Amino acid sequence: MPILDEKSFHERFIYDLLTWMEDNLHTKLFITDIATRAGYSPWHLQKLFKMVTRVSLGEYVKNRKLSRAALVLRLTRLPIIDVAHFYSFDSQQTFSRAFKKHFHITPATYRQSSDWPLAGISLPFHLQPSSVPAVDIVLRSKICLLGKTEQHFSPIAHISSALNTIRGKLLRRIFSQVKKETTEFCLLTQSRPDDDKEDGLKINFTLASMLNENLHPISSDNQIIIGPGRYAKFSYEGNIIGLNEFIMAVYLEYLPMYKLSRRIGYDIEHYTQKSVNGTEEKSWLQFHCDYFVPVT
Repeated sequence: MPILDEKSFHERFIYDLLTWMEDNLHTKLFITDIATRAGYSPWHLQKLFKMVTRVSLGEYVKNRKLSRAALVLRLTRLPIIDVAHFYSFDSQQTFSRAFKKHFHITPATYRQSSDWPLAGISLPFHLQPSSVPAVDIVLRSKICLLGKTEQHFSPIAHISSALNTIRGKLLRRIFSQVKKETTEFCLLTQSRPDDDKEDGLKINFTLASMLNENLHPISSDNQIIIGPGRYAKFSYEGNIIGLNEFIMAVYLEYLPMYKLSRRIGYDIEHYTQKSVNGTEEKSWLQFHCDYFVPVT
């Protein structure tokens, strides 16, 4: 087992602590409690934390709580007072003051806004930040598609794993059924709060192809017309395993980093895959995905 130098040891220690903190953002997370967990004095832990992350421990915890709360506000109908209590704010008033100071907008206005302002979302700290893909702001013209829509439900706490499972099954199905040398199709996604469950959301997945294409595996239920508009375009090259992580990063890292706001509309996932003769498990092959998010 390799021996870590002091810098690597401190980074590994803080990384493990950050992982624990992410799993406990719904608790009070007083600095004294974190220090007890870490086995350091509050003073020494705060010094070490800032040395590694370059942000104070107290500020980091507050910003991560507010960012998590912002996602819950946008994706569910959970009452604001319940969101405040879940993330251990003393009262709705305390939460609202902190939220407005950070996002420059009240929680109620943030939830009700037709656009989703992603600037201000504070990201989990990464010791080795991944490279940020370039974003292209493009104007897409009106398109007409034929597709079949499936509606799914998920509690907000399990949204990441739910999206991974649902999208994975859809892509495996389409990749396994297509017999053409080159597969090209779109997956349209939309999510909104679940009216029946305060902590849940509904996600619509629509497999679609252009009107002039004959993609056999997509049985068409309806015609979909997407009007012209402005989109942020990100590109992914890889397989199904890494795709969901990439899409989560688009929302939780890249859009906030570029200070973009999402407008109402479909996310458009445009897939291209070339088949390989003799490959049994086509779903794990490399494919290209251009991911379009409607932005203001």
